[in-house]
Amino acid sequence: MGYIIRVILFLAVNRVTNAFQIQKYYDWLEQLEAVCKTIEDYKIRKKKILKHIKDEKYPDLTDDEVNALRAVAMSLYERTSSELEKSINLFKDIHKTLVRRR
Repeated sequence: MGYIIRVILFLAVNRVTNAFQIQKYYDWLEQLEAVCKTIEDYKIRKKKILKHIKDEKYPDLTDDEVNALRAVAMSLYERTSSELEKSINLFKDIHKTLVRRR
């Protein structure tokens, strides 16, 4: 179950949207290439990740399973973003109220 949660979180935070709202999803290797500053860093981190995948016996997911997880991740991302925005607005309202009382 922990693996599925990690995949969902990865897919949720790995979502990239441009100005036209076209969604692009990067697999973990593409993401790793983007964040590593050197080839050596990339090789070390890739080796560590592959070892972890092997040691934890991650299942091979079908495309349908990956797409289902992606749909769940998108839903979680959208709900979390919405709740964050509501919380920020609530904080701003509370702040305005407290500032007015002073």
